[in-house]
Amino acid sequence: MNNCYLCDELLTAENRTVEHIILNALGGELKSSELLCRQCNSKLGDGPDAILAKQFEFLSAYLLIRREKGKIPIVKGGKTASGVDIDLVDGSTPRLGRPKFNVETTERGLEYHIVARDEKEMKSLLQGIKKRHPFFDIDKALEVAKTKIQRIKEPVIYQQTFGGDDAFKSIAKTALSFFLHNKGEKKHVEKVVSYVKGKECDIVRYFHSAKQLYKKEAGEVVHLLHIVGDKYHKLLYCYVEFFSSHSYIVILSDDYRGKNLHCTYGYNLITGAEVKKDVKLKLDRLDIENLSSKFSYFDEIKAKADRVMSIATQRQTQREIGNITQRAVDEIFAKKYGHESVISQIMIDEFIERVTIDFVEFMYGE
Repeated sequence: MNNCYLCDELLTAENRTVEHIILNALGGELKSSELLCRQCNSKLGDGPDAILAKQFEFLSAYLLIRREKGKIPIVKGGKTASGVDIDLVDGSTPRLGRPKFNVETTERGLEYHIVARDEKEMKSLLQGIKKRHPFFDIDKALEVAKTKIQRIKEPVIYQQTFGGDDAFKSIAKTALSFFLHNKGEKKHVEKVVSYVKGKECDIVRYFHSAKQLYKKEAGEVVHLLHIVGDKYHKLLYCYVEFFSSHSYIVILSDDYRGKNLHCTYGYNLITGAEVKKDVKLKLDRLDIENLSSKFSYFDEIKAKADRVMSIATQRQTQREIGNITQRAVDEIFAKKYGHESVISQIMIDEFIERVTIDFVEFMYGE
């Protein structure tokens, strides 16, 4: 039997909960039911964890990372160069951030011009018109409405902010949970426990090594946790890396009295499999003191983030090619010629033409 490491309440069948050591919202799979009670887990989930998840929301969605529970969330906050608000749906599909609704007075009366994001939203907007004009015919309006898929032909910009005390608390919780999950003793990390519970403390630092800490395989994007216990320097720290790009050092103890310790966990988000990494990292007390909790390493982060975005774009391209092919199959073979028992050359030619047009538009915006 274990106790919740935050409130010390005994974990029972009624109050124990599954703690994702790396947030499930970030695609994390490592978890334990021996760390936190339901109440503490919920409090952190609604606070620091939610803030960290929000900071990585776009990157996680664009990489098409599926969470254990639920679909990829809609990412809001995108904006085109011309100022149009854009949401990202299911990690790949842009849509208007809000419906367009204009009213004009003409010789024939009021004209409503509506662009809705789906049929449900269109019906809701039309019902609003009917409340003002009881004789308005919703069914007739739906009959003349047109459904159209239109590609965005200008860049969409998403601004992201990383760091801050709440996000750092979630990162510290990840390192703390990993240490305790690997049978570390709570007496060594009481300072981190206090920090996660709300006490102010400078224990999370940005960290980007000039040297490669481990071998990166082509096309892989990993979450990595690496704990070092150094009894000579009396240091216990955890290297935390998210999405092969954003990395931190969590100082678990600056007066460590335990045994030498090395413990590593790696998870490839692309393959969905645990990976073994030989991490070469050794910091002394001066190295730790020289690290900053202020955002830095911009060029290093950008280079790593550019690599990850390139991998994400490749995944997006592969997915859209599949979508283009499937749409053509549905529209040509299923809808238009679904009554035919034999595939004719005409059907094949129409299918090829449709795929070609959609593919050229996707690749070149024409």
